Formats: sequence, structure tokens, C-alpha cells
Amino acid sequence: MSLVTNLHRIKLSFEGLIILTEKKLRRLLFNQKPSTLLIGFVESAAGGMPVHHASAFLVNRSTKAVVSRDITNDLGEFHLKVTPGNDYDLVIRKPGFDNARYMIGADVLFENHPPFVLKPETRLTFPPVLDFSLSIGRGVFRATSDVLLFAVGIFNVLLFIRLGARVLPLWVITALNTFLWLRYHWVQWKSGNK
Repeated sequence: MSLVTNLHRIKLSFEGLIILTEKKLRRLLFNQKPSTLLIGFVESAAGGMPVHHASAFLVNRSTKAVVSRDITNDLGEFHLKVTPGNDYDLVIRKPGFDNARYMIGADVLFENHPPFVLKPETRLTFPPVLDFSLSIGRGVFRATSDVLLFAVGIFNVLLFIRLGARVLPLWVITALNTFLWLRYHWVQWKSGNK
């Protein structure tokens, strides 16, 4: 529950977390760079601000297979390796935005492409009583999530003392969750929202 809440707070999906982990591991293990890259930027339709942590997929139009995938950085920039001469579909996803699909032809790969635009997700409006109840529920969920994170951390320390290295996967999940929690609160503190 705490991991899901922290991913939601920094607007990162599980899919984005997997892509980000894969990207970091590839950077650590393999230092080779592909010869041809599609470099693009993603921005929001509401204000033109860069959209970070959006998942970008490049799908080959003839085989319908995902050829390359990346996650946008803080500037909304992504890099996808391509093979010249093929046509692709570019799919961009981000929680809170509608999915976007663009057709990328072989000739576009060598031109400066304007930023790809994500439109904010359309949401239903609720009656005030229901909206108030949902906001109270979200607040309680987030508060219990923070308490649960610290309780799980203490529980993992006690398990490690008792069982040793057999609880290493729990340590990895808790460390990831703690990192996401700290990142969220660091951004909140830097922006003055705390």
C-alpha cells in the first residue's frame, strides 16, 4: 500500500518504474549507445510544461512489436533506438494524462520534431458531498501509508536480526519505497509546499 501511494505521489506508474529500473541497469551493465536515436520531448497541453516520468514506447508498424521503450527525464526528454527505413507508432503514457499515439515515419527520424503533447485526463465531477468524502479517504489512506512505511521498516530490521539474509527481497522493496517517499517529500520541501 505504501509503495503504491509513493508511486502515485510522484506520478510514476509501475510500468514507468520497471522501465526506469531497466534503463538504470542497462546503463550500469552496458555502456554501448545505439547508432540511431529518436530524441523527443513531451509537454503538457495545459501550459506547455515538460512532462516527466512518462512512458514512451516505439512500436514497429509492420510487426506490431515494441522495439524500444524509455521514460522521460525531468525535462520531458526521451531517447528511443530506431532502425532507419522503418515506420513506427510512438505511444506515450502517463498517469493523469490521456494516452497519446503518434505515427513516426522514416523521414521524421532525421528532422527536428516538435514536442509531443499530452492532454490532461478528463475526469468526472462528483457531487460536493461525495468529493469531500473521497478527499477525506485519500488523506487517511496517505497518512496510514506513511505510518505503515515506518512500521514495515522497523519490522524488517527485527526480521533481519532474527532470520538474516533470507529477508533480503523485503529489504529491497522497503528501500525502494523509502527512496520514493524521501524523493516526494524532498520535492515538496524544495517547492515550499510543506
